[in-house]
Amino acid sequence: MYRQLAGGGHYYRIDSSHAFHELQRIGSRLVHHAVHAEAYPEKLRIAEMIACAEGRYAPFDGAEWEALFRTIR
Repeated sequence: MYRQLAGGGHYYRIDSSHAFHELQRIGSRLVHHAVHAEAYPEKLRIAEMIACAEGRYAPFDGAEWEALFRTIR
């Protein structure tokens, strides 16, 4: 499952209710973060991403996420 933060710049690949990967655009480069949720706020954030809560997150194309991910390797 893939999501994008409204307004762009942050792209997510949600692996489970406890883990996701984030690509964060900083200037012209992308930074990769792997997050394994242990604390409640992190788990809540993943649930919000899955639900596209409050319009903060939007579905994102998986092929596009993978293409972005390949550019940082």
